[in-house]
This record gives sequence, C-alpha cells and structure tokens, in this order.
Amino acid sequence: YRKMQREQEVGYAKDFSLDEVNAFIHTLPFKLTKDQKQSAKDILLDLHNPTIMYRFLQGDVGSGKTIVAAIGLYANYLSGYQGALMAPTEVLATQHYSKLKKTFEAYDMSIALLTGSLTLKEKKEIYEGLESGAIDLVIGTHALFQESVHYKKLGFVVTDEQHRFGVKQRKALKQKGEGVDFLVMSATPIPRTLAMSLYGDMDVSSIETRPEGRKPILTKYFEGSSMKPFLKQLKDYLAQGGQCYVICPLIEDNEDLPLKSALTIYEAMSSYFKGHYQTGLLHGSLKDEEKNAVMQDFKDNKIQILVSTTVVEVGVDVPNANMMVIYNAERFGLSSIHQLRGRIGRGNQQGYCFLLSEAQDEPAKERLHYLEEHDDGFEISQYDLKTRGPGELLGDKQSGLPAFMMGDIFKDMNILEETRRYAIKMIHDYYKYGEYENYIEMIKKKIKKGNEYID
Repeated sequence: YRKMQREQEVGYAKDFSLDEVNAFIHTLPFKLTKDQKQSAKDILLDLHNPTIMYRFLQGDVGSGKTIVAAIGLYANYLSGYQGALMAPTEVLATQHYSKLKKTFEAYDMSIALLTGSLTLKEKKEIYEGLESGAIDLVIGTHALFQESVHYKKLGFVVTDEQHRFGVKQRKALKQKGEGVDFLVMSATPIPRTLAMSLYGDMDVSSIETRPEGRKPILTKYFEGSSMKPFLKQLKDYLAQGGQCYVICPLIEDNEDLPLKSALTIYEAMSSYFKGHYQTGLLHGSLKDEEKNAVMQDFKDNKIQILVSTTVVEVGVDVPNANMMVIYNAERFGLSSIHQLRGRIGRGNQQGYCFLLSEAQDEPAKERLHYLEEHDDGFEISQYDLKTRGPGELLGDKQSGLPAFMMGDIFKDMNILEETRRYAIKMIHDYYKYGEYENYIEMIKKKIKKGNEYID
C-alpha cells in the first residue's frame, strides 16, 4: 500500500544525456558485469521518471554496488541536481570520498566530505557550499541531515549499508529536498523473492555476478583454537609485507562464555610479534575517533595485525590485507563470516581465511565446512536461513529480518510470495472500487462466487 502511495508521489524527471552517461561508463577501468548494467539501467530509468525513486540495491561483498551508485550520481549531476551519499561510519565515508574523487577526477564536479570530526570552520564552508549549490556531491555520515545542513537543489540520496540507519534518519535526509530520489544499498544479500516481501515498499535490484579478475577467498576450517596449523604461512605472509585481520567474538573475557576475547588475543599477539610487527586493537566500545585512528593506521600499514570484533564487517578496503583468522567461528552466522572475509582479497591478490572452532556438534562443523566450498553470498544467505533461521542472518546488531511468531521465512517463502500477490491484487481493486463500503461489498460477492480470492 505504501509503495502504491509512493508511486503517486510526483518527483522530478531528471533530464540527462544518455550519451554522456555511456561515455562516462566507457572511461571506467573495467567492464561492467551483466547485473551491474541492469542495476544501472534500473536507476537511470527511475531518475528519468517523474515519480520518486525508492530502490533497494543488494549485492555481495565487492560486487561493485558503489560504481553503480556512482553512475546514478553522475546522471543526477548532469541533470543539475546535487547528490548525497551517506555511510554509517567516518572511515567508510572517507573511503567513498577518496574513491569517488578519483572516479570523477576528469569531470568538473565539486565533491565534499562532511563528517563529525571536521572543525567548525571546515563544516561552515561545506554548509555554505551546499546551500549556494557550489558543491555538487557530498559524502558523509549522519552529519548530512543535521538541522544546520541546507541544500540548494538536492535530487538524489544514496545510503550505504542501509540497515544500519533508522527509518527516521533516512527520512530526515530525504526531506532535505523536494521529490528526492532515494537508493539504499546493502551487502547482505538475501533471495530476491524474500527481498521483495521484506522491502515491499521498494523496488529491488540485485547484483549477483562477481567482477572479472576477483578470486574466491580460500577458506580453511581447523578444529581447535590454535594458530599452529597455519602459523608458518602467516609468518611468511607477514614477512612478505602483508597485513592480517584477527577476528574475535567478544571484546573482553567472560567467565560464562569460554570464548577468545579480542583483548586477550591482542595481548598475546602483541607479545608474540613484539619487535617484528605492530598489532592494533579495534572494537565497538572505542570512541569513533579512536576507531578511525586505528583503522587509518591499519590502512597506512603502521599496523600489520589488526585484532578486532565484527566492527570491521562493514568497512574499509585495505588492499594489502589479504589474510584473516576468525576465532570461535561457530559463534557467527555464515553470512556474517562471509561479510568479514569480504574485507580481504579486494584487489587481484589471493585472500586466505582461516576458521578456528572448538565446536563439537556436527551441525556447527557442517556449516563451517560449507564455507570452505561456497563463496556466493546469495547461496550462503539461503543456506544460513535454512539452517539457522532469519534471526541469525543479519545478527543482533543489524535489524533487518523480522522474527515471525508463526511461520518460517525460509520454509514459507512460497506462501509469503502468494500472500504478497493477493495483497497487491486487493489493493489494486480497492483503488478501482473507491469507497471502502463498495469495496467490502465487492469482496463479499467475490467470496460468494468462489475462488477469486480464496484458492
């Protein structure tokens, strides 16, 4: 019903030259995959239509969602509108800013980065540039929709990892302009039919093909909690100048849970590699500035081993970091592990992911063996749904999939799709028959007649 109401909302048809957009696509240093092309077409068509775009773009880690969004941002710029891209963290916003600066360096596009850590003077300059229209594209965190931010002509908003923003936050950014087109991106892929039911008020585009040259991550599961089986490989890799992530399920030791904590592993690795390599620590309890500083040091190779909780899951590309160790791997959803290992092997280097687990139950072992063989996020999320249910797919901190009191999102996917189809039909008829009383009478007659609504 919301979707149909939204389709009545009149926005602005963006007027841009397809030849110019195609010329931009041809300057990219790689060819778009089939799914990237289709998703870009969906977005360009939405921008060109006078109704407001509200599209959900999902794709596996490293599938190239950002470049698809960039094509939309370029078309929006050609139409004379401002664009905004919102990321959940400063580190990620800064990364998007660097990438898009490079992508658009041959074009006369003014791009700014707006985050909470800027000085008042720097912020004021950006506010003035947005209000006067001097800035064409702004990238930032939730700072983009604060009261003090005014846009001259905002036309297109992109949010990355949208499940990390509340609905109110997204709405606040959207209300910064009239008839703003809206694209939300997520790297937690779910089956398309499920996405259409969960994000029923949005149009869905999916990128399922892997970019050319991207190698699958070699994943190996070891029973136990010791790095011994691959320690030599790790040392050789570090000696060649590589960097490594070490992921732990907890920040601190907990006597109720016999799990490896980030603090304990950090201390052990700092001591073991002292004088040879620098070890860093990253977790959710650190202040934003501290997180940013640690991540920047890792990116700059001042830190060679980064011990972290899952805060790195959504994140920054460190092309030199192509090895990852995950402790107590059985504690993570498969989709979560897949997201984590998506941080490595981002360039043309081979990525290696080592899973350590002391789990004794066969289903847990089977799930970890599954990751050794599978590297497709859509397949993995489907398997995760099947074996662990929807609550674990996105994990506690990523509210996205509802937990139903009755029914099962995976097993009942067909009936979900059926009910969605019937709901759409009923709403269409409601519009057609107008008054509510007339509509109810019409439904009663149809039910009497037989199987129009009830199979």
